[in-house]
Amino acid sequence: MNKLTHNLAVKTAAVFLFVICMILFIVGTGSIIYLADRHFYEGSPESAREEVFKSISRKYADDVFYLYYNSHLYEPGFLQEVQEKYSADNTNFFFILEDEKGETLFSNYTGQDTQYSYTFYFEEGGYWYDNAEGSSVYAEKTSYKMKCYVNKSLHADDSYSNAESWITFGYSMRYAVIFITILSFMASVILFVFLMCSAGRRRGIEGIIPNGIDRIPFDILLTVLFILAYIELVLMNEALYLTFNGNTIIGILLAAFVLITGIPLFLMACMSFATRYKLGGWWKNTIVYRFLYFIYRIARRLVLGTVYLLKHISLIWKTVLVLFILSTVEFIAIISNLHNGEMLLLLWLLEKLVLVPVVLFIAINLNKLHTAGERIARGDLDYRIDTTKLFWDFKKQGANLNNLSMGVS
Repeated sequence: MNKLTHNLAVKTAAVFLFVICMILFIVGTGSIIYLADRHFYEGSPESAREEVFKSISRKYADDVFYLYYNSHLYEPGFLQEVQEKYSADNTNFFFILEDEKGETLFSNYTGQDTQYSYTFYFEEGGYWYDNAEGSSVYAEKTSYKMKCYVNKSLHADDSYSNAESWITFGYSMRYAVIFITILSFMASVILFVFLMCSAGRRRGIEGIIPNGIDRIPFDILLTVLFILAYIELVLMNEALYLTFNGNTIIGILLAAFVLITGIPLFLMACMSFATRYKLGGWWKNTIVYRFLYFIYRIARRLVLGTVYLLKHISLIWKTVLVLFILSTVEFIAIISNLHNGEMLLLLWLLEKLVLVPVVLFIAINLNKLHTAGERIARGDLDYRIDTTKLFWDFKKQGANLNNLSMGVS
C-alpha cells in the first residue's frame, strides 16, 4: 500500500479515474431523478413520451402566445417571426389560439394527423408602454385558450424529434443507469479514500511533504475556490437552461466543461486539507489565525503592562486612576442618555450597586490594618493579620505588619 500511495503515476491515474467516476455518478443521479420525474420507472414508453411531449408543448405554447401578444403591443414584426418559425414545414407543433369568445386569432393547424393534443390557458392585460404614443396604455385583461397538437410523423427537426430518440434510449437504459450510478459512487469513495491517504506522500521520502498549493494560506485558498465554485454553478445553470431550451449540444458541452474543471478543484482542496491535517496545526497557516494571533499578542502586552503599572504605583495613584475611569464612564453614560431620564436613573442605580460593595470592602480592609497596628503598638507581638482576604496594597501592608511584628518579637 505504501508503494502505491507514494507512486506519482498511480496517484495521477487515481485522480483521472475519480473524475470519470464522479461525472458518471453526478450524471447518473440527475438522469435517475429526471427519469423518475417523467414516470419512466412506473409506466410504459407511451406514458413517458406523453409526459415529455406535454412539457415541450407548454414551452412552445408560451413562446407562440407571448410573441403573438407582444406583436400587437410593441412590434408587429413578431407576428411574421412566429409564422416563419412555426410553419408546417419547420415544426411538429401545431396550434389554434382562440379568444374568450372562441374565435380563432392565430393558427398553423390545417388538419394534419396528430398523436397528442393539449390545451393551455393564458390571461394578459393591464398597463403597458406604447412606443408610438410615448405613454402608458391600459388594456383590459383578456383570457385566451390555445389548443396544441403534436405531429404524428415528427418530420421536422425540433425538440419533439430530439426528445423521441432520447426517450427511446432512456427507457431502454433506465435500470442500467441505476447500476452504473451505484458502481461509480462506490468506486469514487474508494478512490477518494486512497487519494486522501496518498496526499503529501512522495516516493523515496519519509513523512509528509507539502507542495506549493499546501503552502498557500488555507482561507485564501478556500476563498478562491468558493469564487470559482460560484462561477461554475452559474455556468451549470446556463448549461441546463440551454439544454432545456433546444440548444442541447451546447448545453451538454458546457455542463461537461463545468464537471471536468469543478471536480478536480474539489479534489485539490480536499487533498490539500489532508496534507495540512497530517502535518498538524493546519489552522496556523491561515490569514484569520495570523490576524487573531497578532491581536492576542497586542492585547496580552497591554494586559501585562497594565498589571505591571498597577503593581508599581502607589495606592493614591491607583485611587486616582479608578476615580478617573469611573468618572469617564459616568460622563459617557450621561451624554449618551440626556434625553432619557429613566435610563440615567437605571445607570445610576447600577453604578451604586457596584460602587457601594467595593467601598465597604475597602473599609473592611482598612479596619483590619488599623486593628493590627493598634495591637502591635500595645505590645501584642504574637498578633498576625489574616491576609488571605486582603487585596492589592492592603495585602502588602498586612504582610509588612506581620513581618514587623515577627522582627520585633
